[in-house]
Amino acid sequence: MIANSHATAHDGHTALIPLPANQEHLANDCESCDLEVCQDCELNLEVDDSRPVQIYSQGNESRDEHVGYEGIELYMTTYDGLPPKTVLDPTHPVIAPRRYSACDLEEINAAKLVIGGTVAYQDLLDDMSDPYMVAGYSQEIFTYMHELETRMLPYTHYMDGQEEVDWRMRSILINWIVDVHDRFRLLPETLFLAVNYIDRFLCGKIVSTAKLQLVGVTALLVATKYEEISCPEIREIGSVVENCYSDNDIIKAERYMLTMLGFELGWPGPLNFLRRISKADSYDVETRTMAKYFLELALVDYRFVSTLPSYLAAATHCLAMLILEKGYWKFLHVYYSGFTYRQLLPAIQTLLNCLERPLWHHESVFTKYTEERFQSTSLVVQRVLSSGFVLPNHRYVGGPVAYHE
Repeated sequence: MIANSHATAHDGHTALIPLPANQEHLANDCESCDLEVCQDCELNLEVDDSRPVQIYSQGNESRDEHVGYEGIELYMTTYDGLPPKTVLDPTHPVIAPRRYSACDLEEINAAKLVIGGTVAYQDLLDDMSDPYMVAGYSQEIFTYMHELETRMLPYTHYMDGQEEVDWRMRSILINWIVDVHDRFRLLPETLFLAVNYIDRFLCGKIVSTAKLQLVGVTALLVATKYEEISCPEIREIGSVVENCYSDNDIIKAERYMLTMLGFELGWPGPLNFLRRISKADSYDVETRTMAKYFLELALVDYRFVSTLPSYLAAATHCLAMLILEKGYWKFLHVYYSGFTYRQLLPAIQTLLNCLERPLWHHESVFTKYTEERFQSTSLVVQRVLSSGFVLPNHRYVGGPVAYHE
């Protein structure tokens, strides 16, 4: 169970509650791009209103105490149970790439021109010997994954539709899920899937604090069945919540979650895109490990709830390169990710903000990555940041360096 963060609810179950509510909000400050060649390069963490942000009203049919499994056909689509309404809240920005400026388009097109033909052919040769890489279909596969990542993305402001649960409770839950995931030694992909299921479920369902932990373990169970070869048994899942929920409770919750998700479970998490970007650095293990640390800490932060995994993967890889002093964001990275360095800055600056107080922000992830099996990555990051790490000059990274491999 989660230490020092429980309370007994009216139904006798142990419920997640937030830590003391005296924590200030993290800042979202960022600097402006200093490139003189384009006036559109000014960076800001604004709400991306190119797609409407939706939350849900609190209709009675959405409450967890009104779950009627005999009428479960009412929940056969993900969000139909609740009418959406559009909300744009400038205090809760969507961490997303800024709209393509002339400079961005010029750099991306140049990367395709300089790198595209040669690299695509070399990729085909390198991967053709491995049938698991299905090299001949890689472009089509990633095009489809980009469609899925948008379609299966949680709504930014879904917490506005909750009555008892808030973002701090979600943070506690995700930290705990990280611990449980690590205890079972599950695949990294399973963790990201579980968090996606939790957020999507909360988009369309009002959940009490007494049931929040049940939502978490159920999402983890569904994710293991989708991703793992060997899954934890129901009794093992029950043991991590100290048998607060019966096996039958978990089975019912699993069935209900699947219907709420519309049985759409194949969300392409950030690790799929990180592997592709890693080709630009010959799959450097140290860089990838640090990028995974950044990806996991982002799970805890509400500001990344609606961030596209492809964009977050690119930002974490770029930040890992810069901290490890393994070069800059070159044309090869732009080619594999589809993002320029200037576009990645909002996410990079927010990640650095998260790293200012790691034990407060993402204690479980920080502790996990202090271990030798993860190359003590979190300690390395703190050592570099405490020594006065500064992001490179925008002009320098976006300039001639990007043209060399």
